[in-house]
Amino acid sequence: MHLRRRLGVCLMNALSLAPKVSPADVGRMFNTHIQDVLLVAYLANTNGTQIDLSNRLASANFGATTPTPAAAATNTTATSATPAAGGK
Repeated sequence: MHLRRRLGVCLMNALSLAPKVSPADVGRMFNTHIQDVLLVAYLANTNGTQIDLSNRLASANFGATTPTPAAAATNTTATSATPAAGGK
């Protein structure tokens, strides 16, 4: 019986250390926490969307024509030959 009494006193001491919070305050704190979590989730999703959009725009061609290797070689040869011919 003495052991049960000591256990009861220990439990009462532990419970008396818990802060006294009204149910309205618990509800307010819970709702604030949920709003914070939802905001962080929204911002993380927005950030991921921005990164995806940035990657898609960086890899998009937008109809720009890239010179073929033959055209690039012809263009380089003509540029390098012109100053040499003009100098002589």
